[in-house]
Amino acid sequence: VPALGVVTRIDGDGADFGKALADVESSLKIRPVALHLPIGAGPGCTGIVDLVTMKVHLADPKVFAKWTEGEVPAALKPQVEPLRTAMLEAAAESDDELLGKYLDGAALTVDEIYRGLAAGARAQKFLPVACAAAKIGVGVRELLELAVRAFKSQGQDLQHLKGWVAESGEGRWTVQEAIDRDAPAPVTTL
Repeated sequence: VPALGVVTRIDGDGADFGKALADVESSLKIRPVALHLPIGAGPGCTGIVDLVTMKVHLADPKVFAKWTEGEVPAALKPQVEPLRTAMLEAAAESDDELLGKYLDGAALTVDEIYRGLAAGARAQKFLPVACAAAKIGVGVRELLELAVRAFKSQGQDLQHLKGWVAESGEGRWTVQEAIDRDAPAPVTTL
């Protein structure tokens, strides 16, 4: 069964993504492979870099869970490039076809990267690690997209799954309205 690590509260006091990755390796005895890189540290976190797509997702401080996508700024490239290279190598090493393509110098597509990451995670060669800051709404959507991708890569159809909400009146209405309007809604799940 593939697993995914998630470093949460990247916008909290004392947040240190690099230390969290090192702790994963020392505690779990498995190589962490970053999928995201926080932009800024702790309360100064303003978004993430998606290392697979090489896009920046910047939080909108005025609207919860709204972000804008952009290109990786040149100032972040020195931090991003080593993590992206490590991620690409991990994905390629997990699939002979991808390894050949990577060694030939050809670029891997986003789908190929995810395929390699899923294969490596299934074989427990490494642990893909994402990050999120629920308070500012960064990384949450990306995590949901990772889950959908993981199910689809396993040939699972998600169409039969339906949401469930306890009969709490306002809670059910909030969730249903958010679904109907395709809008983000702060909810707690257990």
